[in-house]
Amino acid sequence: MANNEYQLIPAFTFDSNESDVLHHNISASVCINGNTYPGTSEVRLDLLPQAAIRFYGSFNNIPFIKCVDQNVNISFLINGSEVKGFPVVRGGDPEVGELSIKLYPESEPIAGVGDGTIQMTRIIFHLFNFVEFMGSRRSSEPDGKVIEHIDLLCDEWKIELKSLSSTQKNIKLLNENGGYRLTHIGSIQKSDDSSFIEKDINECLTALRYFLSFVKGGWCNPICPVGFDETGHRVWEQWSSPREAWHRPFSWFDTHSTEQLPVLFKGFMKI
Repeated sequence: MANNEYQLIPAFTFDSNESDVLHHNISASVCINGNTYPGTSEVRLDLLPQAAIRFYGSFNNIPFIKCVDQNVNISFLINGSEVKGFPVVRGGDPEVGELSIKLYPESEPIAGVGDGTIQMTRIIFHLFNFVEFMGSRRSSEPDGKVIEHIDLLCDEWKIELKSLSSTQKNIKLLNENGGYRLTHIGSIQKSDDSSFIEKDINECLTALRYFLSFVKGGWCNPICPVGFDETGHRVWEQWSSPREAWHRPFSWFDTHSTEQLPVLFKGFMKI
């Protein structure tokens, strides 16, 4: 997906009333007792009963005995690498060798696209269940909705937090129904606009997880970051889920005095 380099928009279609969100349809394979069988898998963000990334795989040409034997050793592979987790056979047709598996990964984030050597110049990440704030600057959408922005700077990174045209509506629905909803989006770039790799951005995302959780007064992790190269092409992804469902946060943060955040962020990042 090109032409996204200068657009701060969600990289996935999160803003819906569905109980899960389809990320990708990908090639996958399943290894059963040492034998590998190709197939496909859906990558989904399940939001009920608790948010988590799940894989829904479909595989063919599997011998009948392997489909019905409950003692087989099953592993789930993407791009030849095992996604460690807990595979559960969901069904299929043993007579024709079809098998459906739901994989519960044992940890997140999951390496989705690209590897540790990919050069990126910009990351987009997503925030679920963050607090509604008055930004240090504003912009307007074509529909007239006011968008709030906060800019966070330190020696190495520049980060933008941005509300969405759906933010007010989603926070209202969270207050009424709880659960998980996309409320904000963010971007990360180097202060000098230079490129970086996965190790660098993972350190920044970890720092942001703690900083934003401290601001909110509850866990709030940047999820499903997507990396773009200098031409604006989508070259890297991690798949992850929000850590906790909505609750009314109690925090020191004054949502009408956001000038506190840039000052605090610099000190936080130095530590």
